[in-house]
Amino acid sequence: MKVLVVEDHQFQREVLIKQLSLYPDLDIEGVSNAFDALAFISNNAPDLVICDLNMPEMDGITLLRAISEQDFQGHIVISSAVEVGVLNSVSHMCMAYKLNLLGSLPKPVRKNQLDELFVTLKQSKQENKVRKERESLVFSEQDLKKALANNEFVPFYQPLIDFSTGEWVESEALARWDHPEHGILPPALFIEPLSKYGLITELSKQILLQVAQDLPTLGMRKVAVNLTVQDLADRGFVDFVLSHNISPNLVRFELTESELIDSFGLTLESASRLCMNGFKLGIDDFGTGYSSLAQLDHLPFSELKLDMSFIQSIEHSRSAKAIVESSLFLAKKLDLITVAEGIENQYLWQELKALGADLAQGYFIAKPFSIDDVEDWYHDWQKRSIELSSQ
Repeated sequence: MKVLVVEDHQFQREVLIKQLSLYPDLDIEGVSNAFDALAFISNNAPDLVICDLNMPEMDGITLLRAISEQDFQGHIVISSAVEVGVLNSVSHMCMAYKLNLLGSLPKPVRKNQLDELFVTLKQSKQENKVRKERESLVFSEQDLKKALANNEFVPFYQPLIDFSTGEWVESEALARWDHPEHGILPPALFIEPLSKYGLITELSKQILLQVAQDLPTLGMRKVAVNLTVQDLADRGFVDFVLSHNISPNLVRFELTESELIDSFGLTLESASRLCMNGFKLGIDDFGTGYSSLAQLDHLPFSELKLDMSFIQSIEHSRSAKAIVESSLFLAKKLDLITVAEGIENQYLWQELKALGADLAQGYFIAKPFSIDDVEDWYHDWQKRSIELSSQ
């Protein structure tokens, strides 16, 4: 594997190269400036670039933009002593430029940090390979209609846990495609084309009916079903819900805030009819979409789900933590139930519990699973919940 170290400080560059040389199968090159780095990347296509930010002439931030313009497909690691706020901004910049950013290394770099880096790199490569294989899949309108006709779209469930008691109180239904040839496919491969061909509401209806069938296995706990603006703008959707005797005590709906609401009148009509019939409406990905506060004022929401990008940044970002705290304060003022999405580890669990969020959701609790795996997960969670409550 080819590794390029971009560091203008000679001693720090030599120390990092020496540390990297302890790992097998690495072809390591070091350069002292961004211009030499660009020339090396252009001619050698390294697998990993470890880049300092604060360099003379052309700084590392400008270098990263230039690398993205070369359509660089390798991985990037930032090695810098700049303040956390700058690192956070550069990380978001890398995502916007579609660079494969693994993370950052503080100075001086320690071996255990490099160990973690290479573990992450291995995982990222595997994930990228799977993602590229999946991205090569393209489905026609006929393929999607056939899948709908054969009921190939199924709900996977991710539990929501009460922070105060550790009890499993709800689940979110997340659509998956149980493809007869390719196996379980994620929504990134079918949501957009379903929307393009005007089939997204058929998916929502199919998932909703399957959720209703799965409720006994879920212990008759409430399930959140995601709706799109297209669903609420569909004149027949609410009638469909009401005609199938879906219980408002067992199903609630979530509307993703990141969707721009075009047919606002129809959306308000559908939302109002659902709420008039006892259904609860939650706002998903709060803080990332269009006119957040205006939507809270106009639509009859009873639940607010904090976007995981803020949740997962609170450990390193003061601004992200302030946004989360402000959102929780606002929700309590409006008597909204709050869901902290993206709880990936025990630190986030403890932090969001201390901040006063009501419900937790994320991989720390469970990855989305099929209805067949509910019993095994719940048995495991009951034991973990006891351990968490004793800490």
